[in-house]
Formats: sequence, structure tokens, C-alpha cells
Amino acid sequence: MDAKPPLSRPSSRQAEQRPIPPPIEILDSHLVDKKPTKKERTGSTTSQKPSSSRKKSIKKERTPTTEQTPSTAQKTTADTHSPMTSRASTPTNNETKEQLRKKVKKLSSPVDTQIPSPSTPSKKHRKVKKKTPTVQEASPTLFDHLNVAAQDYKNMISQINIYRTDSLVSHAYLRHPLVKIHIIDLDTGEYLKKSDPERPVTKVNEPAHINYILPVITKPFDLHHNHTKTPIWNESMVLNESFLHLTRPNVLILFEILDFITHIKATKSDPWHRVCWGFLKVVGPTGRANVDTEARLQLYKYPWTLIKHKDELKCPYVYKCWKMEHKKYPSTLFVKLTTHTELEREITHTRAQLPLDPKWKRQPGQHCSIPNKLMYQIDVGLRGAFSCKFSKSGLFLAVSGVELNTYPIKIYQIMTGDRIATLEGHQDLVYQLDWSQNDEQLLSVSSDGTARLWEFKQDGTVHEASILPHPSYVYCGLYYPKETTDNTMIIATGCFDGGIRFWEAIGKKKPKPKKTFMGHKSHVNTICFDGTGQKMFTGDGHGTINIWSSFQSKLDSVDELHFECIKTVETHSQAPVHWIGMHPSQRKIVIQTAQQTHVMDTRIFRFTSTFQEPLMEHKLSRPLHRGCISPCGSWTLSMHTDQVLVWRTDTGLIHSEYSSKSLSNWSAQAPIVDIDFHPYEHMVAFARFGKRQTVDLYQWDDNLKPMGLKTVPCLILGHYGTNSG
Repeated sequence: MDAKPPLSRPSSRQAEQRPIPPPIEILDSHLVDKKPTKKERTGSTTSQKPSSSRKKSIKKERTPTTEQTPSTAQKTTADTHSPMTSRASTPTNNETKEQLRKKVKKLSSPVDTQIPSPSTPSKKHRKVKKKTPTVQEASPTLFDHLNVAAQDYKNMISQINIYRTDSLVSHAYLRHPLVKIHIIDLDTGEYLKKSDPERPVTKVNEPAHINYILPVITKPFDLHHNHTKTPIWNESMVLNESFLHLTRPNVLILFEILDFITHIKATKSDPWHRVCWGFLKVVGPTGRANVDTEARLQLYKYPWTLIKHKDELKCPYVYKCWKMEHKKYPSTLFVKLTTHTELEREITHTRAQLPLDPKWKRQPGQHCSIPNKLMYQIDVGLRGAFSCKFSKSGLFLAVSGVELNTYPIKIYQIMTGDRIATLEGHQDLVYQLDWSQNDEQLLSVSSDGTARLWEFKQDGTVHEASILPHPSYVYCGLYYPKETTDNTMIIATGCFDGGIRFWEAIGKKKPKPKKTFMGHKSHVNTICFDGTGQKMFTGDGHGTINIWSSFQSKLDSVDELHFECIKTVETHSQAPVHWIGMHPSQRKIVIQTAQQTHVMDTRIFRFTSTFQEPLMEHKLSRPLHRGCISPCGSWTLSMHTDQVLVWRTDTGLIHSEYSSKSLSNWSAQAPIVDIDFHPYEHMVAFARFGKRQTVDLYQWDDNLKPMGLKTVPCLILGHYGTNSG
């Protein structure tokens, strides 16, 4: 027997050798909803459209004849042996026409399952866009590079550190540059609005109508004095604004390097010399916040088309420069945006009710005794105090304290030593304080470029009456001894630019100086008036003393005030003049320089004596300090190296001294910078500047040994001085 071959699927060659089955006849083909293929549409030789009477005959598929070509037979065989066709389209005798029609319709319908294309994602993997929240929150990617969460900055405020620049290009007006900082909202093109309109950001008592962050400036850096072209500020500008409010993509910080110009009218031209500018986008293009790291910013030149424009109310014109094409300036600025803990604000606005006529130990006209007993010490700040002043009534003592980042003024009650008021607002050292004649106002001058007036009301409240802006540091200020006919008080201030300005002592929103007198080549350190107000004495940093005269007996307004410089006197050593005090007799003044103390006759304008000082191997230059004259005029107190000397004003001889043994916790590293004698009591106050230094009050005690003459090696100096008219 022949072996049967194994069962297998026939190959293509075997399919050709098999007999071709008869073609399938499709019954009622017009019921099959099948559209003609492209080949069938284009295969006809006639281009005319078939008529409606022939549509049914065209739809019917003609039955092929038995005579076929080999190629046609192969094609038909392959189609009839496909699995789908062989099972579905081969009719049986038992099948009816209706069943065949249903099977054909089922084969022509599309397959239910669809394979998704690679370009179209399925519903399971399709990303759903989330709606953006209405409340603006910090993006979670802002601080990822710092490994800090946004919630860690929730209770922090902002701080901008200004360090230094590279070398600046030399210019005739570039002498003491400063940095002005603007915070802009890119959505509006104006200053960024506060998160809380009632929250003060740049100063304690901001006007209520200011709902945006005001610009801030640093103190100037003297290039000429430091012999360099690279300014170094190293300042921290603390803004009482939420840190998260500033770290947003729409916040832009602009930095301007400016220099103030003197001897021009600020009302007609821009008072600033524009050097260059830079910018910092708080959130970079990568979505990360540029914070807590020192940034080096490229500086740019001002376009000449905008060089004479002024800043607008809510938009600085440097913002227009940022929107224009940038031209690089050959220098960079080093800054840092960081955080600061929330400020603890302690405000006391009540004034103690003291007796109007207290009983003082010193009677009117009595000779002053030198205080010999420590009454009490006042802890005013972390870094001590820089000035102190008794009120005209003798009931209060004003002290300018120095904290870590603030410079408050504190008012104390003399009898008990209790603090009754704290005045906050200055951003830098307060150099001098002065009370009005009725003790209803207090004047303070500071190196933050402002002088401020504080008013004491009858109900015991204290508030800031006015801010007097200056172009630079303000070193001295006091009340003019005369008032106008309408009882308007006048204030005189001395500034770093060498100008002496006179102001009305009334509260105004935008005060301007009524009179400005220029006559010094250096910064004015001290101002002194005689009792009538017709003579003014001013001293500067080059050791020059200018004598001014006014011949007006009555003043209807401050505008009528006029002074003319009639004499210029220079000290022999040309040491900076720190303080000038008027003697109660109005016939002499005491002039204290960085090295010596002199007495000048106000009638002939010549030095009459020079105070003796202990012998020293090397003459040292003392820091800025102010002495005082006792109310009786017998004593002059001033600091000398590591001690406070008491001279007889008439003879210039040393009477006694306060040494480090008698002054508690006193050291050369914490010098005494201000001394003031009580107007009605045998009492003196010493203000010391240094870490954890105090203000010491000494009083005369009859039971203790008086401070008399001590054996001190002295150098008797002759009269000297050069006068120049």
C-alpha cells in the first residue's frame, strides 16, 4: 500500500494544480451595500455617468464565463481559498436567500475593534488638563534647587542686599554714587502693589493712600575719600513685605546707580546724574527663583533719548529703558534677594504726666557742680547709642539707639528712667537731636538722607509730623532761636553736600527748603547760633569755620531770612570740626576738632585759647563726637582718647576727668560720642556707641567726694590759628 502523505495546508503551487471550483453566484446583489472600488470606477472606457435606468444593472455583478486565462484563474483561486471567503460566501442547498443576504451584509460591515494609531493616545493614557486655581500660590518648582518648600517662607519678609560693583567709568559728576531700587509689576508696568494696602513696607508711617511699594535707596559711597573707583555699600534693605509676594514671575527689580548733583535747581532739571542701571527677574525662564544666592547683574547704559526724563508717580522711567534695546555698561552689580524674620514692632505713644514745676537742686544762676555719682544706666540698643539730648524743660531725655537693623529714638523720663515713647522711621544713624523751646517738637537728623519732625500732643500721643528730604547724609540740625511774626518755628540743617538749609517746622506732605546757603567745600558737621539769631557759625570736614551774619530783626516768613558769609577761619591742623557750642555769655564759642579744642571770641573772630590736653606719644584723630558746655558756662566736657576731660572754660585748664575706672563698663573700643548737661540740675548724660553699651546718667551727690583736680601731665599750648577773610 502506498503511504498516505501527512495532512498539511496546501501551498500556492498545489493550489494552482487543483481543479478550479465554479465561481460563486451572488444572488440579489443589489442588497449588498458595497461601493465600487477605484479600479472599477476608472476601468470603464466611457467617461459619461450611467443613467438612473441602468444603475441596478451596473450594481449587479456579472457571472464570469468558464473560459479563463491562467492569470485570472490563479487570482480567482487565491481569493476563493481565503479563510473568510470560503466559510462565509459558500452557500449550501439548505440555506435560503434571506440567510445568505444577512451573511453578506455582515461581511461587508466594518470591524468593531479599532487599533489606535501611534500618534493618537488612547483614553486611558490621555492627560487631563487641570484648571488653574484662582488664588496665586508659589509654584512647587520655585525653590526645588534650594531644597526648600514654599511653605517654609510663609512667615518671612523680604530683604535685598546691595554689595558692590566692578570699577565704574570715571566722570566729572561721579563722586558719591548710590543705588536706587524699584520693584515693578510686569503685568501693569507700574510699582508692585502691596499684599496688604494698610501694611507699611519701606517706612513705619507710610501715607495711607500709598498702596504700592515705594523705591528705596542706599547711602552714598564717597569714591574720592576712599581713593577708589569701585563703590562698596554692603547694605541690607529690609522690606516689610511677604517674601512669597515678591517671588512671582511678574515681578521685576530694577537697580539704578545714581549720583546727586549740587548747585542746580531741582525744580527745573533732574537732580540725579544717571550712571547705569541693571535688572533682576525674580523668577527666571526655567521657573526657578533667583533668591538666597548672590547674583552678578550686567549693567546697562541709559539711552540718550531718556536721559533728561524724570520719574513718574507710579512708574520710574528706567522701566522704559528696560523695554528698549540694551547697551552694555562695562561693569556689574552684586546683589542678593533673601529673607528676613518678621519685625517685632514695639510702639509706645503715651507721654507721662509729670509735674509742671519740679523742684531742682540747682537754683537759677547757681554755679554747676560736676556730677560724681552714677544715677542709672539706660540700655537703648544692641549697639549702644549715637546721640542724646535733654529737653528744654529738663523732664525728658531723647536718645538715638542703634539696633541690628533699625535706629529708633527713645524718650525717657528723667525722674524714674522709664521709657515713655519709641519713635521709629530712620534707616541709618541719627547724628543729632534737638528739642523745640516748648518741648512740643523733636528734631532728628540722620545719615539716611532725611531730617524728621516729631510732635508731642497734649493728650500724650506722639507722631511723625514731617520728613525733610536731603540729597545725602544729614550731620547736624537745630532750631533757629527766632520765630516769625506768625509764630512759625524755623529749622536749620547741615548736609554732606556742604549746603545749609532752612525749613519751616510745620507738618507738610512734601516739604521743601525755604533757603539754601552754599559756602563749604566739605560736609557740614555742626551749626551754632547766637541768642539773637543774627550770627551763625558752621564747621566742616576740612577744618573750616564759616561765620555768617543776618541783619534782620523781624521775620514775617522764612523766605525773608538771609545770611551772608562774612568770615572764614581755618584751624592750624585743618582737622575736621566736630562741634561748636555757644557760651551762655554770647561772647565766645567753643570749637571742638578731631584733635584739639579751642575758644574763639565772637566779637573779633580770633582764637583766644586752646585747651590743654594730656601728653601723648602720637596724636590720634578722634571719631565724630560732640561735647557740651555747662549751663553756667564754667565747664566744658569733651572726650579725649580713653577718658572724658572737664576743662575750665575761662582758663582752658583741666579740672577733672572721667576715666575708665569711674565710668562703668567703659572702654576705648566703645567711645563716648555725645555728652549733654541738664539745663536745671547737676546732671550729665554720656552716650556710648558700641556693642551692648549704655547711656550713663551722673548726678551730683553732696555726701560723696567732689571730683577735683587730679595730677595729669599736660601740654600747655599757645594761641594759634590763621584767619582769612
